Amino acid sequence: MIITSAKGISTKFRLFTCNLALGIITMPGLLLTAKTNNDISFANYQFSSPGSGMHLSIEVPYTMFSINEAPSQFAKAAIDAEIRIREFFGATDYQNELFSHFRGKLNQPNVAWMKKAAQLKNLVMDKKFNLTIQMTPSSEMDFMMSAFIVRGSNGKPMAMINRNWIEYGITHEAFTRLIIEQSGFAFDRFLNGHNDTKGNEGKSFANELGCIYEEPLASKTPTYVHLGGRKVLVEY
Repeated sequence: MIITSAKGISTKFRLFTCNLALGIITMPGLLLTAKTNNDISFANYQFSSPGSGMHLSIEVPYTMFSINEAPSQFAKAAIDAEIRIREFFGATDYQNELFSHFRGKLNQPNVAWMKKAAQLKNLVMDKKFNLTIQMTPSSEMDFMMSAFIVRGSNGKPMAMINRNWIEYGITHEAFTRLIIEQSGFAFDRFLNGHNDTKGNEGKSFANELGCIYEEPLASKTPTYVHLGGRKVLVEY
């Protein structure tokens, strides 16, 4: 793994997202509640200004990710990931950028792909896109940091994140990147179905929206894990 400054994203947007991440994790007096299993639909920021007696509570909607056994860092990373993803889809040239990461087997976007891209944008911007994330023991994930399953136990796409790695310690930006990366796999599945994009589209997408850069693999080898007594194919 090679980590350097982010590539493939404008300097202005990269600085914005990185400063936003810093603001989220350094806001004074911060209290943050996380959405778990769809029972909470807002992350609640509560902070006060020292010496002024002023208290402010801001509810920030976050609906894109549901997680079991949410670690304390999850809500902050999930909000940051969602903000960056919505900013991406709000850009005027989002379709060209989207195709650069999730082209499937196409050389150029066709009418069907463009229609799918518009549908995906609407789902994201209308807060109707949701990805289930499951914290999974390292032993069940072949010690991978994260993995994406096309069909989870609920029959829908699902992401797995290594519980042991998270408990060992992970930075806010690294956690945010993991969530964005798994979203990328889900987006590719939505846009292209079984015509999976060559290479590691999740890492490519996370490289554009993240503050750190990780060299993506040129090709993928089919990888299986045993989950709930069944053998499942994963992307990572």
